[in-house]
Amino acid sequence: MEIALSKESKRKAPVAIAFRDGERTFGSEALATGVKYPKACYMNFLDLLGKKTDHELVQSFLKKFPYYTIVPCPDRNTVCFKHDEETTYSVEELVAMILTHAKIIAESFTNQKVKDAVITTPVYFNQAERRALLSAADLAGVNVLQLFNTPMAPALNYGMFRRY
Repeated sequence: MEIALSKESKRKAPVAIAFRDGERTFGSEALATGVKYPKACYMNFLDLLGKKTDHELVQSFLKKFPYYTIVPCPDRNTVCFKHDEETTYSVEELVAMILTHAKIIAESFTNQKVKDAVITTPVYFNQAERRALLSAADLAGVNVLQLFNTPMAPALNYGMFRRY
């Protein structure tokens, strides 16, 4: 197992995406955009994955980030962000954009096409959240081989590659 470094040579990037002047940015660059234009930068949205708009976490999210406009997605009644008058993004679409960006980083790191992935999830994710993550991966064109709980990945890495 290898950790693919981002173009800034970072091992870990913030889960953030910003839309400004027709350009989409990710990670630290998106957070920099979010300082001046907070409504244009989406962050901390993974907790909203698979949640209905009346869920208590969605309501606390709105209190914490009042500059976002959250509307129910028409087909599933889950969370959608109203970006402007004609554009809304579901949480699954935003996660799919992040996964696509991660896929691009992995492909440039390995110099080969990436089609399969193992994705880690927080331990507290329920089945609806896991299904929403699988839906996002499908939107990103990533074939998910397995979903792991986040603590399992370093344990597996240690068990496989740190033998003495």
